Amino acid sequence: MVVKNILIVDDEKPFLLSLTDGLAAYAEEFTVVTALNGKEAIKVLDSSEIDLVVTDLRMPTMDGFELLAHMSSNYPGIPVIVMTAYGTPAIEERLQKMGTFQYLEKPLDLNILADKITDALESSSSPDHLHGITLAAFLQLLEMESKTCTLTVQSQDKEGCLYFVKGELMQAETGKVKGDEAALDIVAWENVAIEIQYVCTVKKKGIGMPLAEILMEGFRLKDEKNEKESVAEKEEKMDVKKLNGIIKEIKEDLGEALISTDIWATADGQTLAGFNSNAKAAALLNRVGQQFIDAITGAKFHALDKYYILDLQDNKLVICLMFPDYWWGMLLDSDKVQLGLLLNVVVPKAMDGFNTAVSA
Repeated sequence: MVVKNILIVDDEKPFLLSLTDGLAAYAEEFTVVTALNGKEAIKVLDSSEIDLVVTDLRMPTMDGFELLAHMSSNYPGIPVIVMTAYGTPAIEERLQKMGTFQYLEKPLDLNILADKITDALESSSSPDHLHGITLAAFLQLLEMESKTCTLTVQSQDKEGCLYFVKGELMQAETGKVKGDEAALDIVAWENVAIEIQYVCTVKKKGIGMPLAEILMEGFRLKDEKNEKESVAEKEEKMDVKKLNGIIKEIKEDLGEALISTDIWATADGQTLAGFNSNAKAAALLNRVGQQFIDAITGAKFHALDKYYILDLQDNKLVICLMFPDYWWGMLLDSDKVQLGLLLNVVVPKAMDGFNTAVSA
């Protein structure tokens, strides 16, 4: 078993000594290295192999925020446990949801600290563990500690600034964009490098949303954007001409029984191909289908498989075929359609044709 190295950073010498003595019982799992402030911690990080950092936030010379900002640029893969005497259960819960920060409130329970260290070391060795310091957690720590500062945030070729006064986000800017729009963009950046200066020149508030709301909405917009980009990439590779050819064959198979058909992306309901296309119907089926799936999942019932059928009034029938990121809906005349032909010929042909067009 490889013994790990833990760096504990706090400006109280007696506190560090008590932690070192108390954690000596775990010497077979990890050894403890100490530093009195962020500046000393950086020297240790530069000269030793450290697997985990446990740091206080309020320290002289270089505080915990400056240390975390430095680590975001130079040691993004080292997990962190934050100690503070100024937290609340609500903030702790929010921080836990936001990323890699483990959070402990002073005075510490030594057993809880040991458990947190062990958990952090175990999770950091997992291949799906998210390493590094997330910007979202860093921002919530600033809010919790009522910091006044300016953050310069860099991610790849992007750069932005966030301005805080007594823990309140006053303004954000990236390029020519300012305010809520800039904040929503910046908070969702990944693999960030953070620079912190304890000065804020912004006096007038340009942010209309609370920080927690900005974080949630920023990540929602990011997920939505990523999903649309994923769909767009697939559509670029998709053979739409082949899809239209399959639709033509199905129209010939079903004859007058086929009233309309649409193939759409579930991310935005936009139609990709169809016959007598009905955008409103596609959007409705997309919404109803998603609600149907959510209801079944919530009830822990048997999941939908390849398609579902709806029997509608006025002699109408809907069948919806489900593919990853796409659905294919057909509106049929129930008096004219032959169910055997539909289920045994048309559905398999549509399934095979769609998969062929996607992999083309």
